[in-house]
Amino acid sequence: MKNYLKKPRKAIVDFFDNLALFPKYLLSHSIVVLFTASIISIISLQIAKQEMESYARASAQTVMAQTSLILEKSDSDLQKNLVAQLEQMNIYRLLRQQPTLDDPVLRLRVERQFAVMISANRWIRSVLFISHSGVEIFSASEGCENDAPAIKSFPHEVVASLHGRPYWYSGDTGRIFLSKVLYDLETTADLGMLAIGIDSSFFEGIASIDYYRGLGSVFIVSANSGQVIFHTKSAPEVLEQVTRWSLDNEELPSRFHDHDLTYLVASQITEDENWKIINIISTSELINLSARIRAVIIETTLAILLIALIMALFLVRSEVGKITTLVHQTHLIADGNFKLDVGFHSTDELGQLAAEISKMAHRLGELVEKVARERNQKTEAKLKALHFEYSALQSSINPHFIANTLEFINSYAKLYHVPQIGEAACLLGDLMRASIRHKDNLISLKDELEHCKIYLRIQELLRESTLDVEFTIDDGVIDCFVPNMILQPIVENSIIHGIEPKIGSAHIRIAASRSGHNLELSVTDDGVGIPEERIPDLLVPKSEDITRKIGLESVDKRIKILFGQSFGVRIASEKGRGTKISLHMPLIEKQQRGSSDE
Repeated sequence: MKNYLKKPRKAIVDFFDNLALFPKYLLSHSIVVLFTASIISIISLQIAKQEMESYARASAQTVMAQTSLILEKSDSDLQKNLVAQLEQMNIYRLLRQQPTLDDPVLRLRVERQFAVMISANRWIRSVLFISHSGVEIFSASEGCENDAPAIKSFPHEVVASLHGRPYWYSGDTGRIFLSKVLYDLETTADLGMLAIGIDSSFFEGIASIDYYRGLGSVFIVSANSGQVIFHTKSAPEVLEQVTRWSLDNEELPSRFHDHDLTYLVASQITEDENWKIINIISTSELINLSARIRAVIIETTLAILLIALIMALFLVRSEVGKITTLVHQTHLIADGNFKLDVGFHSTDELGQLAAEISKMAHRLGELVEKVARERNQKTEAKLKALHFEYSALQSSINPHFIANTLEFINSYAKLYHVPQIGEAACLLGDLMRASIRHKDNLISLKDELEHCKIYLRIQELLRESTLDVEFTIDDGVIDCFVPNMILQPIVENSIIHGIEPKIGSAHIRIAASRSGHNLELSVTDDGVGIPEERIPDLLVPKSEDITRKIGLESVDKRIKILFGQSFGVRIASEKGRGTKISLHMPLIEKQQRGSSDE
């Protein structure tokens, strides 16, 4: 088995080792995150499933018990009120006098009494009485006259066999009907069959159903008729399934599946055995409502991020460490320290670049030693001249060295098909040459905006996304002159401290306009903003002040040195809404540049 896996494993290792840096890092991170997320998701799913079912069944039992008690009491109260009203309206006495209802006058009296009973009871909408001789007396409230066909649809034999117990059934008129044998209170004689139509709001008023609404669906089923008498809001397919179970008198399962959804089923029969209460709960609803499930999801997400971070740190630490070392060494070379060694020796692109940097540093060190030896052998005048020449040489060799290094990175990026690295190297070289070429001299606003665009492109490459930047430049100021690299620190400050901490999309607006004889440059973002109490202190120099890191103080100082204390940086910001940094300076046109430079 090992022999079979040896070649594929070696091929995978070789493929990964020979990849360029960008796809290598990307592939490493993807594998780590996907693997970690998959393992934790499986564990979380099992925990969530167990918690869901436990919570659902406990909640269902509690609510069904409460619903059962209230439903039994409401049913009993309705029956008692009905008997009391029949007795109060003398219905028993009238029917006892003439059970066959052959007398038309008597029938009319009974019908009127039923009408009075309907008007006195807020739940009853229609009443039907059928005597043993088949005489029917029907009365209904206004708008409910069409209840007659539905109220007569109960099975007489089944109702007779219940011996006075209620038989509940439903119709298509929006009412729910109750039918029972009517017995004389004094003689207990069978007077006939009574059916009443009840408004559906009778069941909507049951508090436990309203309490449970939103977490699942509650179905109230008549134990005698097997019909669903009332239900809360539910999917049509769920109602159809419950109706089929009830009419066929099937044993309810503990769960069932419909398409991609899973439902938990629980039921309970009331103590008087007149009703069956069924709860159908969708597991998707439980996920949204269960606090424990939400906690598991949050904990799982945090665990995934933590594990992914740790594993990614071990995987890329060696490669990123090489890049960090190279950056540190180039800083040392720029400061004049030429006796150094990069500290790692590998055969990839970074290793080759490190070797070349070491060679160039050693050569520069030899040149420094040579200059030092010659200085001791020359006269004081020659030493000063040589020192001047060396300083000029050093000021030119350092940027050329860095430019050559960036060109070397660009070449290797093209060779290994990583154009983003090459483009970043070229843009950084352009930006570096622009800053060195002009130093503190004035340049045209057009050139300054090009420098900003180069910097913004480098930021897009670093973030692997496009920045939303808008340029609003008045036509009359594009050829005016401004200090070199005066906008780049402001744009950098806006991105790092305004845009990056913000969640969601962000926008930067760079504007230039004339204000009398002055020029106003501004950088506006809709980032996180600056607290109001910190704004007055941003331009005040302090030890270890964060404003030194973000460049506002240095930009303000440059403008004041060049043009006077009345010019400089203005800050307007609102926390959570964004920041506007404005640069105020004289309007210097082409014909005025010479005098300004002086």
